[in-house]
Amino acid sequence: MQDAKKPWSQFETIFPMDLDLVVNGPLARSAEDLRLVMDIIVSPLTYQRKAIRIRLPEPRKKALSDFKVGVWMDDPLFPPDDDTETVLSDFIDRLARAGVPLVDKKPNIDLKTSYDLRNAFDITTLSLVQPPEIYQQAVDALESDDEDAKLWGKVMTMRHRDWLFLNYVRAFERQQWNDYFKEVDVMLCPVTRIPAHPHDHTPIPERMVRFNEETLNYWDVMGPWISLATVAYLPATVAPAGFTSGGLPVGIQIVGPYLEGLTPIQFAINLEKEIIGPYQLPKGFEG
Repeated sequence: MQDAKKPWSQFETIFPMDLDLVVNGPLARSAEDLRLVMDIIVSPLTYQRKAIRIRLPEPRKKALSDFKVGVWMDDPLFPPDDDTETVLSDFIDRLARAGVPLVDKKPNIDLKTSYDLRNAFDITTLSLVQPPEIYQQAVDALESDDEDAKLWGKVMTMRHRDWLFLNYVRAFERQQWNDYFKEVDVMLCPVTRIPAHPHDHTPIPERMVRFNEETLNYWDVMGPWISLATVAYLPATVAPAGFTSGGLPVGIQIVGPYLEGLTPIQFAINLEKEIIGPYQLPKGFEG
């Protein structure tokens, strides 16, 4: 029987579907292994497989020196911390010395806009899987005097018209990326604004991290740069860039053109062979 007050109650157990921003992110010890995994995980949704096959394009370039590489390493609102900036700057210098064609050029996109889009899409998407009482809290928050709570309530209970407007802004960004990748093959940018940090199971809205000599909101430190690829449906491969003076690892984000995931992976393969070397076990894990 179906509850007349809840006509969609039979769907409360979530059926697998293509949720916005949800991506498969394999983790491997080599970029070559990432290439192998892509052959396994890339496929259409089950009910599309009768007629649709996905075959990713081959990498744009093969040799490291053939890639035209865009570089976007800083932002006035979301700069990397001093340690991360030093590692990334040294990494870019190593690429230049190796003869990789580098272009100090970013797409016609504002990082904060991408980050705001990511946050809005994330909250409104997660509203689908929240317990009813959490959604009711969002409804109640619309009447709150707390502006942060009210904003969360507005996004959590977003009208479809408002979502369509955000998606329109995203479409503009995707076109800007498309134009950008007519001039470069991949773009390098930070992954996060800090190096590796201690595990913390504090709820994300309450979590804080150290940034230089400050203590900042966790997501404002970890979220902005990864929003670029996620919002625009772009493939991004993360490779090791080096270590801070304190021995903490720092990654580099290699963003590629839409549907061309093998291009940033190939760039990472070449980095591994010519610049950064193969995976090495951290000290203390050799046995």
